[in-house]
Amino acid sequence: YGIGSSAASSAAAALAFDRLFNLNLDKRKLIKYAAEGEIASAGIKHYDNVTGSLIGGFTIVRTIPEVEYIRFEPPKNLFFVIGIPIIPTPKKKTEKSRSVLPKKILLKHAINNIINASCVVAGFASKDIEMISKGIDDQIVEPARKHLIPGYDDIKKNAIKNGALALTISGAGPSVIAILNTKENAQDVINSIKNGFMKEGVRSNVYLCKPSNGAKILKVE
Repeated sequence: YGIGSSAASSAAAALAFDRLFNLNLDKRKLIKYAAEGEIASAGIKHYDNVTGSLIGGFTIVRTIPEVEYIRFEPPKNLFFVIGIPIIPTPKKKTEKSRSVLPKKILLKHAINNIINASCVVAGFASKDIEMISKGIDDQIVEPARKHLIPGYDDIKKNAIKNGALALTISGAGPSVIAILNTKENAQDVINSIKNGFMKEGVRSNVYLCKPSNGAKILKVE
């Protein structure tokens, strides 16, 4: 559903095996092995997803020539509203979602996406939620995938109208994620997303969330 569930399960498995067998793996090796687990659950290594699941916060990862990552602590007043439509999803959903992406893109769209990605990184580095939100403006993937999500354009427009700073597709979809800098209008945003899906005849689960601190062992028996 685009919420990183396969990465979360892979990260949990890697951390559990590390503790169970007293391997004492460092974070880079945990990321490497968790990415291998993604092949079983998602068909491809998603280093970015498993890094976020393991490390928490906002992470950037590169894998060539070796795994390296950097973590930023998110702003304390950063909140997310995640809307998950209850609709059928095909097997190997990520592959399906990738199949609709354009094979060629305009140079201006590539430039704008790089600028926007830089704004997101700068926003997390400086704990500036407004800057993060300004960077949530995808001109390549979102236009190609939004038709897979019922009522997407109206949901985005109404979420922003009701207080969200930005809204975009979560992962490969069909979930959506909105950015907020306060909980005060969270219920309005939640209702706008629920109502948007309902207008399309689709039920949904919508949650208010905060960034996590990553995977951890809760109990050992």
